Amino acid sequence: MKPPQKSSSRRKSAQPQKKPAAPPQSPPSSGETSHRPSTQRRRRYRPGARALMEIRKYQKSTNLLIQKTPFFRLVREICLKYSRGVFYYWQSTALMALQELEDAKQLVTDSITAGIICDLGSGSGVDLCVITREGAQVLRGYTEMEAKGKRCSSYRYLRGTTAVLSETVTRCDLVEETVQRMDTA
Repeated sequence: MKPPQKSSSRRKSAQPQKKPAAPPQSPPSSGETSHRPSTQRRRRYRPGARALMEIRKYQKSTNLLIQKTPFFRLVREICLKYSRGVFYYWQSTALMALQELEDAKQLVTDSITAGIICDLGSGSGVDLCVITREGAQVLRGYTEMEAKGKRCSSYRYLRGTTAVLSETVTRCDLVEETVQRMDTA
């Protein structure tokens, strides 16, 4: 069996040149700090690559936006306040489900708000729809981007209140009118 012959077109035309080794650098003195050598460049990512890396990072993690114990204390405090002093025992799984629901609502609200701020045309308020085993619950006006200011008084003016400074009437005559048929075929 013959060894395969290499064609001349597949050979590299020239051997790659190796860069000369950089001279060894002396360690920085006590007064100066060295973050990065001047020859080493910072890594640049393509547009959107960094955002995708962050999305993958948060999808892998199971961390919640708020720590568990402060959230549990807050829920118990609110429950105690509205139950007129009667203390209710909460299951930890119920509190975790409540916290995950609130975190999901906050995450969706933040993403929609970012779209509104970046003018992606989603409107001015945030509406959510929470789908659970019991059914769907639509939360209209979950957050308002900008609240309307309150009017201090009535802004209705009587006719003739504002003076007309000048009035000009210009007469225009129609010179020619034509209608053309458009070919749609």
